[in-house]
Amino acid sequence: AMDAELVYLSTKYAAAEMQLAGVTTVFDMYYFEAEAARAMDEMGIRGIAGETIMEEEACDFKDPYEALSYGESLMKKYQGHPRISACVAPHGTTTCSAGLLKAAWKLDDAFGAPFSLHTAEMDYEMETFRQERNQTPVEYLESIGLLSPHLVAAHCIHVNDQDLALMAKHGCRIAHCIGSNMKAGKGIAPLKKMVAHHIPVGLGTDGASSGNTLDLFAQLPLIGKAHKTANHDRALFPAKEILPLATIGGARV
Repeated sequence: AMDAELVYLSTKYAAAEMQLAGVTTVFDMYYFEAEAARAMDEMGIRGIAGETIMEEEACDFKDPYEALSYGESLMKKYQGHPRISACVAPHGTTTCSAGLLKAAWKLDDAFGAPFSLHTAEMDYEMETFRQERNQTPVEYLESIGLLSPHLVAAHCIHVNDQDLALMAKHGCRIAHCIGSNMKAGKGIAPLKKMVAHHIPVGLGTDGASSGNTLDLFAQLPLIGKAHKTANHDRALFPAKEILPLATIGGARV
């Protein structure tokens, strides 16, 4: 049901919700991103428009290489813009071939753009990599040369200590979407260990259909409650540690 007009209109609404919460900068990953970029520009927000790339047919492109070309045109259009930039964003480790992931990486790298994808988010993703490759998704990304400071890995719910060590080694960053993850029952990412590994982490809301809201303030109390429970430690993540994740943490990512 999604089309270009709906992306444009809903992005304007989304930007308003961000601005009401004091959010000045966003990293979006969706479809028809030229319309998202146009809306963000008109709303005066600072944003990165990430065109989703995946092997299967999407609502905007049937062929992933058409989507890559579209993303490249978008990056060229906004080069030098004071607030808006763009990238191509592979959907995930199981929805893109190694060749497609590398092509997206090469394009983003050529423009100095961030590289983002869903990583270690799903149970079936973890099982697929275990059975087919005897690797984790993070180990797989390293094996094809895609771990770097330009990587913003979304979710990382099921990363282990070795994964985090690799991400820290390569300077990767993580978007932690606690509300979305809890709504979907996918699990609680090991935020305590991410922080201990000095990996830059910023709070995200994920899409409104995934987490019901783009209100970043709504995520703040969830952080404390979820991670206290997951770690059986009521002293974990007091407010003075949660707030920076939503502010300077997101900026660093």
